[in-house]
Amino acid sequence: MGLFGSVLGRRNKDTALKAVQSETDEMKLAEIAKTARYPDVRRAAVERLTDESVLKDVAKNDEYPRVRWAAVERLKDESVLKDVAINDGFSGVRRAAAEKLADESFLGDIAKNDTDCAVRLTAVKRLADESVIADVAKNGKCPDVRFAAVGKLSDESALGYIAKNDDFSRVRLAAVKKITDESILADIAENDIHPEVRRAAANLRGRD
Repeated sequence: MGLFGSVLGRRNKDTALKAVQSETDEMKLAEIAKTARYPDVRRAAVERLTDESVLKDVAKNDEYPRVRWAAVERLKDESVLKDVAINDGFSGVRRAAAEKLADESFLGDIAKNDTDCAVRLTAVKRLADESVIADVAKNGKCPDVRFAAVGKLSDESALGYIAKNDDFSRVRLAAVKKITDESILADIAENDIHPEVRRAAANLRGRD
């Protein structure tokens, strides 16, 4: 049967993994990545592949998250990464895809709407566009995501809105600490329902 046959056959996993490590033929690696019995063997083959079409197939179709994850780590196709980032059923795979995306508008949607907080936070960390960051800071469903977005925000108008309107005092406080507008700080110091937020705004008034 030979080394290649031992990978695709039903011999023990360690034998199959050793065979993959010595395989250099891209076509054989592709077949192993798609059809080998053991997930760890398929993943080992994926980690040696460069063929985007095979990586795409594995990233979207393999049964095991760790194999899909390995394929995502090697993918370059933005459209496939976007598909995985919104459709994979495992949050770790979606997060791996988000970490490789460059489309900030798309990342903003992930930051606001993904069901997993770790994925949303990963998307926020990738953002640099002030308008997208402001949108996430105002409209993200998760307070931790809004808090992270505020940390990257410099737009005074957006910060003022958040400082006055966010439901969570921690998010409002983070925004207050970045505000320099005296009139906004005065309003918050007088009217916020949380004493720590009012105190912070009052202390920041008249700073150098």
